[in-house]
Amino acid sequence: MFRLSCIFQTFADPVRPPKGLTPKKPLKTKDHKNDVLRVDSGYLADQLTLYEYHLYSKITPRECLTYVNTQSGHEVHNLVTFCSTYDKLGGWVKMSILNQDQITKRANTIDHWIKVAERCRANFNFSSMSSIISALSSVVITRLHLTWAHVGRKSQLDALLKHNEPTGGFAGYRNLLSNVDSAVPCVPFITMYLTDLIRTREQFRDEPDRISFIQLQRWHETISLLLKFQHRPPQHIYDEYITAFIQTQLRDAINSADNSWFWAKSQDVQHIELRNADFRNGLEQAGF
Repeated sequence: MFRLSCIFQTFADPVRPPKGLTPKKPLKTKDHKNDVLRVDSGYLADQLTLYEYHLYSKITPRECLTYVNTQSGHEVHNLVTFCSTYDKLGGWVKMSILNQDQITKRANTIDHWIKVAERCRANFNFSSMSSIISALSSVVITRLHLTWAHVGRKSQLDALLKHNEPTGGFAGYRNLLSNVDSAVPCVPFITMYLTDLIRTREQFRDEPDRISFIQLQRWHETISLLLKFQHRPPQHIYDEYITAFIQTQLRDAINSADNSWFWAKSQDVQHIELRNADFRNGLEQAGF
């Protein structure tokens, strides 16, 4: 109890962001009809940023420290909810591509998500950006070579992926976040910080009748970095219509961790692409 209270006393209660302001006039968006391609990429990224920030702002220092010993349960509910959105968004991205029947629509969907990721990068929403580009670079999507031949923004995706390398303890993300002023609205990618918390426990364990103050200091430093952007909410105009669409898609998305569905669907799409390619080659050789 002493160990926990020492850390909690060094934190102020996180500031809760105000709810998004309803615009006086609705944003000029067309009916999405549950099709992500019908939602402007900029609007989608902005609403994702507001949605993710709302979840991020609820995380408490106590939850971060409790996470060290347990990664589930009511005591870490807000933290787990925020982290689970990462997998749900990745699942939505992959499903939206694999469920397209036409090769051009699959390519257009990939291009659309790259635009969303770029806008998230501009919004300093590194959580959504990471989820999107991780999904786009997953094997179940990259193996669709004929689809990728029609993608026009591959170079932009490659530029974003440089931030997403897990090597060097996510050095790319650490560098990004270190250059973001704490007064700027930001939704950080927090996986590396959670990993740091667990590693600190392993490296600086308490001994009988002796508290590791190095452990306490490291935990305080890490949690401070993890939560440092909670006080400055994004200034985008809240759009209830698009936010409801996002919530529905995240709710219905297959969990990205369940690779069985994605792998089977990806195989089916790849086989269809190859059959169509062979058919076109046959027609060309026959002079059509």
